[in-house]
Parts: sequence; structure tokens; C-alpha cells
Amino acid sequence: MKLFYKWNFLRRIFKYTSLLVQPFNNRIVKNMASIKHTSSPIFIIGVPRSGTTLLYQLLTNYFDLLYTSNFIKLGRENLYFAFWLFNKIYRSRPHNCFRSKYGKTDACGLLAPNEDAIFWTMMHDKLFYTSKKRDLNAEVKTAIRNNILAIQNKFNKPIILKNLRIILHGELLKELFPNAKLIYLQRDPVYTSQSIFKAISDGKGKIMEDWLFFHPKGYEEIINLPEHKKVVKYIYLMSKQIENSLKLFPKNNIYKIRYKNIGNDLTEILDTIGEFGGKLNRRERGKLPEIKIRNKRKISSKDLKLLEEEVNKLDWDFN
Repeated sequence: MKLFYKWNFLRRIFKYTSLLVQPFNNRIVKNMASIKHTSSPIFIIGVPRSGTTLLYQLLTNYFDLLYTSNFIKLGRENLYFAFWLFNKIYRSRPHNCFRSKYGKTDACGLLAPNEDAIFWTMMHDKLFYTSKKRDLNAEVKTAIRNNILAIQNKFNKPIILKNLRIILHGELLKELFPNAKLIYLQRDPVYTSQSIFKAISDGKGKIMEDWLFFHPKGYEEIINLPEHKKVVKYIYLMSKQIENSLKLFPKNNIYKIRYKNIGNDLTEILDTIGEFGGKLNRRERGKLPEIKIRNKRKISSKDLKLLEEEVNKLDWDFN
């Protein structure tokens, strides 16, 4: 959060001028959203600690895509205006940011991708912390849809969003964006469990509360389980709900990728995703880091064995 303290003055400018900007922002959004659109929004989905932040960073640096940045988060009250100003200042400059701390990219500066800027600024937070079906009023749905479409139409290219919460509401996502393209990153559940378990052991309790506040169906049944069982069962329930949500979309709109394969031939994988996304254009001067994917033990052998035992008890074939 240091970055947002550093840029607090910019946040204040956005916040306290938002009511002045809003009428112009909303009028332009309404007009731009009415234009016939050809781009489909792209969503990166997966369970927490499965590598989705890294994939988001890679795709937004390699391709000339629209994405929510740390800068745009500062101006989140008027998203269209924030995107317009961001592109005026930074144009198509690559962010070259491939590091994060539990999904946060503050240390990379204002150009870096940020996953917090769009959906839950327009909705009640509680909707995104549970899988229970709740209806949004038509005005909110229209605002979400129009903002995304207007931004895409303005810049004539797709927007890509990393959002681990929206997939809990597959029916809502399908209603808002029936042609959405979904990139599902999958990781070995043993090492995803290890990553979350390690965060708990390292005293990242607040962060864990944020993750485990994504309540998939059946969450109430695992609340009081021992930590090993709870973490694995949570990942299982999230994975199951993701697979069920994916069934609502055409198979051609879904691209699945294994986390372990990212380090094998990164350029080939990204180019394949580019074709899937609609022949995406490369971003000029965008760099690619050397990626080494290693699934190795980072907790005690005893704890890792307990996690493996819990994983092996479950059927991970959701077809």
C-alpha cells in the first residue's frame, strides 16, 4: 500500500472532483456503449495462489490490451475518464512489471496491473464474497456493461481483467457479457494448498481472510475443519464452482492453461492465447521475463504430506 500513500494527493484529486466529472463521464459512457462493438472482454480466472497475477502481468505487457492499472484504481469513481487519462499519459507503454506480493503490484508504480479497480466499485462488496445468488438491479448491471463496452469502443481493443470473484457468479457474468472469453489458469492443488497454508503460517492472516471470503457453494460446511482440511477443501470447492460456471459458456470461449507449462515455452503459449483472444496485437517494447516454474516444498514435510493426503481423498475430475 506504500504506493497509494505516496500518491495520496492524486487519489484526493480524483475523489474530490469525481462529482464534477461524473455527468460528463456518464454521458460519454452511454454514447460510446451504444456503438456496435466487436471486441469481447477477456477474464483471467482461477483459484487464489494459482499464478493468475503473473499471467495477468505477462499478457498485459506482451499484448496491446486495455487493463486496470494502479493509476486507474486511483480514479475508480469514473472509470471511463480514468482510462482516458491513463492512455493520454502512458499511451501504449509497457509496464514491464513481473513481481507482486500476494497479488499486489504497488511496488511497480502506477503503470502496473491492478485487479481491484472495476467490479466491486460498482456493486455491493457482499455480492462478491459469496456464491449465493443475489439479483443486482438493472441500473447497476447496465452501468457495469456500459462502462466495459464504452472503454473497449473508445480504444478499439479488448479489455482484460483478472477477477477471481466474478466466476462465483457465472450466470451474472454470462448475462453481462455473453461473448466473454475466459482464460482459466490451473495449478496442482497440492502446491496451491501449500501456498495458501504457508501464507497462514507466515502470519498473513488478514490476507487469508480476504481470500477465504470468496465463499463458494458448500463453504459453510468447511469453516470449522482443521487447517489442512479446510485449505484443500476450499480449493476443491472453488475449482468445482469454476468448472460449473464454465459450462455456461461456449467451449470456444474458454482457454485452459496449466501453471507448470508457463515456463516451458512462454512465447508460444502467449501467441496461442493471442489467437484465442482474437488475434491480439503485440505491445511495442514489451519485454518478457525468464520464467522458471518450480513446484517445490516450502513448508515442513509433515505439513506437505497432510495436504497431499487431503488432496488425494478428493475427485478433481469435475466433468
